Amino acid sequence: MVNKLLSPLSLFLSLVYNWMASFFSGHAHRTVYKGEVSSTKSISASIVQGSSIGPASYAVTAADLRPLHAGNSHVKFADDTYLVIPATSADTRIAEIGHITAWAADNNLRLNKTKTREVVFYDNRRQHRIQPPPPLPDITRGTTLKVLGVTFTNTLSASDHVRRLISDKPCRCMHCECCGIMASAKLVCRRFSGRTLCLG
Repeated sequence: MVNKLLSPLSLFLSLVYNWMASFFSGHAHRTVYKGEVSSTKSISASIVQGSSIGPASYAVTAADLRPLHAGNSHVKFADDTYLVIPATSADTRIAEIGHITAWAADNNLRLNKTKTREVVFYDNRRQHRIQPPPPLPDITRGTTLKVLGVTFTNTLSASDHVRRLISDKPCRCMHCECCGIMASAKLVCRRFSGRTLCLG
C-alpha cells in the first residue's frame, strides 16, 4: 500500500525536480544600450526577471539569510533585501555587509555594491540631529530609498513621491467614471486633497 502511494509521489517529485533543474539552467544575458548590443554571456546564478518562479526561488534561497547581530533585521521582497540597523547598532554595519557578501558567495550570488545604497533615516522634528556614522566603503549613501515603487526620503516621508505623481503628465485615453477625468486603462484614479491622483 505504501509503495502504491509513494510511487506516484516519487514520480511527481522527480518531474518537478527535472523541470526546475531545466528552468534554472542554460540562461544567458546581453545588454542593449542606445542601440548597441553586447555579446551574449552564459550565467549560472541569477533571479530570472519577469518569471513567476524567480521571486519564489529567491525567497527559498534567502530563507537562511539572517542578520549577525540582535536588533538588526532583514526585510525581503521578491529579489530585494533590505538590511535595517538601528542607530544604537551602527557599529555593526561593516560586519553585516561582510556577512551578506559571504552568504551571497556561498549561494552562487554576488552583492552588487553599485546598486547597494545606505540611507540614514532620522526624525526631522527633533531639535538636534544625531551625527550619522561615517559612510561605508564602496557603498553610496543616499537620501532616498525606493521600496515597492514608492520613494521615501531619509525622514521617512513619501511627499516627494506624491508630488511627482501629481505633477506627471495628465491622464488620457479613457474616461474615468469615479472622478470624471480621462485616464489610461493602466492607471487607477483617486481623489486626494482636492486633486486627482492617477497611480500606475
